[in-house]
Amino acid sequence: TIDGKNALVQSALAEAWSHLGSESNASQAARRAFELSRDAPPEEARLIEGRYDELSKNWGKAIDIYQSLWNVFRDNVDYGLRLANAQTSAKKTKEAFQTIEEMRRLPPPLRDDPRIDLAEALAAELAGDFHREVRAAEKAAAIAEQAGARLLVASANLRACWALNQLGERQKAREYAEQARRTFVAVGDRSGEASAL
Repeated sequence: TIDGKNALVQSALAEAWSHLGSESNASQAARRAFELSRDAPPEEARLIEGRYDELSKNWGKAIDIYQSLWNVFRDNVDYGLRLANAQTSAKKTKEAFQTIEEMRRLPPPLRDDPRIDLAEALAAELAGDFHREVRAAEKAAAIAEQAGARLLVASANLRACWALNQLGERQKAREYAEQARRTFVAVGDRSGEASAL
């Protein structure tokens, strides 16, 4: 409201709407951000365009944009994560795993970001490699736990739950789901709570 003509603000709003499940509001804010980004610095404009393409499910274009950002700004894990997630969404899991490995070769603490392991878990799920998904999700949860990142722990527990369920380990899957549910309830994340249930 205060800065409605700021492209980055509109882009962040689009992402927030998307996380809340309001695709029409997300799309509208992303389009507005893209329109406002014409005078933005090149890096900022590319990021906004990538988010717009991502929310529009234009995976090929989003991948190209995030790849170009990742190629130039190797110290920005967010660009690598966006690239890997777009590749996964486009069902290009081989490329997503390559991007994840590139992030793992970064110097610490960049390579220790638990979101890298969550990205691997998601790609492994799409590839049908549920054992790999469990390992990656459990690693993400352990790192996030040490950092006190409760929502990342809960997200990792949901990934592990899904994979274990696919592997027929129902009791352990339920335990992970319940751990995630408790965290989501504690922080007031109703969408996360519903997913865990």
